[in-house]
Amino acid sequence: MLRQALTVDPLDPDIRNTLSFTLYRQGHFKAAVLEGRRMVQVRPSYVTGHFDLGLYLVAEGESQSALSEMQQETSEAARPVGVAIALSALARKAEADAALRVAERESGQEFAYFVAGAHAFRGETDAAFQWLDRAYVQKDFMLEYIKGEPLLKSLVADPRYKAFLRKMNLPE
Repeated sequence: MLRQALTVDPLDPDIRNTLSFTLYRQGHFKAAVLEGRRMVQVRPSYVTGHFDLGLYLVAEGESQSALSEMQQETSEAARPVGVAIALSALARKAEADAALRVAERESGQEFAYFVAGAHAFRGETDAAFQWLDRAYVQKDFMLEYIKGEPLLKSLVADPRYKAFLRKMNLPE
């Protein structure tokens, strides 16, 4: 349906963003990257557009390109989290640690879900669950996408993950 909608309006950045996000969630990272690139071509200032594209690039293993996209993000809340994730993907530990501390301080109110994702991506399970709990208390709208989130895949085997899903009234 999204592709069909694009035949009617190929320049609609919202449809392109939804399509790229859907492809990412389905594990079609290369296709998500292509659609994400098209979306930021159409609207370079799209809020979280560069962040989303950066996530797709990290998932595709293109970490240097991901960092470049994250640095171009226009959202002051999304950029620090994205940079921390990309630096972690590049194994630039000291820089990633510093960036994550900045993200926690500057983005924790709006992007707690993605701060949790950054910690999970780095293998920091306890911190990831602390930030998921914070996202829950803040009613972070991104929590509705928790199941199947590539950044959180390291948490799925942890019993706390199933407990968290139950707390959200989601099926395990």
